[in-house]
This record gives sequence, structure tokens and C-alpha cells, in this order.
Amino acid sequence: MAASCGFAAAGQAAVVPVVNLEGASVIANGNTVSLYRVPSQDAAGKIHYSDITLTLPVDKNGAIGKPAQTIKPSASPQGLQFVAGSYVGSSGAVCAFTTSALADGRQQGALSCRPSVGGFATGLAVNWASGPLAGHPYEVDLAKAGIDKIAGRGVYSWGVINDRSGAWYNCFNTGDIVSAVQSGRQISLSVYGRGNTVQCGDVFTLNAP
Repeated sequence: MAASCGFAAAGQAAVVPVVNLEGASVIANGNTVSLYRVPSQDAAGKIHYSDITLTLPVDKNGAIGKPAQTIKPSASPQGLQFVAGSYVGSSGAVCAFTTSALADGRQQGALSCRPSVGGFATGLAVNWASGPLAGHPYEVDLAKAGIDKIAGRGVYSWGVINDRSGAWYNCFNTGDIVSAVQSGRQISLSVYGRGNTVQCGDVFTLNAP
């Protein structure tokens, strides 16, 4: 007798659909929370990515109402096609971003930012590289942080924060693990601290090539 279509095949575990908010880049500003590349897994085990915006209304008494939300599929990342140029962070940080090719074919990115005010010559320096974790320039750091346990990690480039100075980007710390992905004119940078859970992040928009 043929097996019923309503049962999983023998030896095949059922997959429970799930959303992993900890894998998203989260930017909060005023009454708006933006979540970029929120991973969700369907019943077939396929990973999907969505961008979500939540806007919280506040009445005259200061009470927070039901949030308005928009959900749309994330733009397909450009993979190795990071675009060099001048970028601006959500805080107004002015950043220079350069790319270079490594000997093994990986693309390396270097982001150097300074605040729009404050007079710092530099405030944030981040480097990352594309490609698999094996043989990655930061392989030891990534393995220690457990990045290999993250589903869908292959769509990101991975690296570290080399320097963070000045009283800004306070959740970014020297030595922290980061992931980077480019969608259109924006680079989404997520900070994982020394582990494999997103702590914070920012989105940088191309200002000039």
C-alpha cells in the first residue's frame, strides 16, 4: 500500500517553520524599528529573508498603540559585488569603503568611518572578506564565535571590527565579529560581539562612487 501523502517519509524528520529574529540586523530610531534580512525557515527547510518595519503610534497621553508594520522580501544580496565609495550610516557617520581581491579569489572590504560631528579623524574601522569559513582570513575568530552554527551564513561576508574610538557606536567594540551584505546601494552590517547572536548593527547607504 502506498504511503499517505499526509505523513513525512520514513526517516525524514518534519521541519517546523520558524523565524530567527536574532539573525537579523535591527535598527531602532524614534518610533520606528527596522529589521533587515530576517531569516525564516519554511516546512521544506528552505531559508527566506524579509525586511520588516514596525512603526509605533503614541497617543496624547503617551500610551503606545498597536504597531503598523510592513513586510517585504529582502533584496537579493549582490554577493561578492560590494560597491566601493563614500557611504553614510544611519547616525550620519561618514564612511570610506574600499574593496580588494585576495589571492584565493575572495573579495575583501574595508570600511572606515568618522562621526558627522565631534572632530574624530576616525571612529570605526571594519574589515571583512567573502567566501566560506574554511580558509577565511578570520577563520580562527569566526570558529571560536560559533559562526559555523548560523543557518544561511553563506550569504554574508564575515570579518571583525579593527577599531572603534570615540563615544559613538557604543555597541560596536574592537574585536567584535561582524557580517556584511550589500543590497543595491546599501551595506547592512551586523555586530555579533564575540558570539553568534546579533547584538546590534547599522545600514550604510552609498553617497557617492
